[in-house]
Amino acid sequence: MNITQEEFSKRIYEIIEDKIFFSNISNSPVEVVEKLPEEIVPGKVLFDGLNLFDGIEGIEDDIQQMHSLLKDGTIVNLEDYYTDNGAFDDDGWDRFIAALERLITADEFSQYIDKVGDGSELPYPIDENGHAVIPEGTTEIIEMAFEDCKNLVSVEIPGSVRVINYGAFYGCTGLTSVIIPEGVEEIYDCAFKGCTSLTSVTLQKSIKQVSFDAFDGCPCEEAVMKECEARSIIV
Repeated sequence: MNITQEEFSKRIYEIIEDKIFFSNISNSPVEVVEKLPEEIVPGKVLFDGLNLFDGIEGIEDDIQQMHSLLKDGTIVNLEDYYTDNGAFDDDGWDRFIAALERLITADEFSQYIDKVGDGSELPYPIDENGHAVIPEGTTEIIEMAFEDCKNLVSVEIPGSVRVINYGAFYGCTGLTSVIIPEGVEEIYDCAFKGCTSLTSVTLQKSIKQVSFDAFDGCPCEEAVMKECEARSIIV
């Protein structure tokens, strides 16, 4: 993106004005929903007082204490999110613009509240056949996403996912097989612990780390651990 910093700041404003932000919240998405919308701040309101042409540092100063949500419900700290996505790298502008566009809008957040509700619903819906589809663009499956979900029989994980977090599929006793797609790099503690029907797990070459108890109590545990040991990816 061959533009000036002034133009870059203006472009950022145009992207974030329909996004939502909140501050000092580090809870789960369900807990965030319980606290919002009274603490929600639309991007346009947040940034209307900002001098758009002072450069990117001005915008960073305004948002460094803020948080937002990605479209899959993942909570992001804006200061970390800026840095992680190359906000201040000379060659990172396109990457950063793309990262901001993945933040949730006010309309999408309203739909998210409808889906998550008071916590009785799962963040990733399951259809009548027990099949769940993790949305494309998701980078992390959130902690305890399907905890003790007996109705989950199968799950489709997109290649955009990099991390399967702690206990994501803990106690999903109906889950029989899982294909971990190319792109997933880490499987955290207890991710599939207690999946007592899980007999088949396919790991791709992108896997770098698998927690030693990620598949604790699964029929496939021994086979998966042997494969991980052979590839030196157990942590």
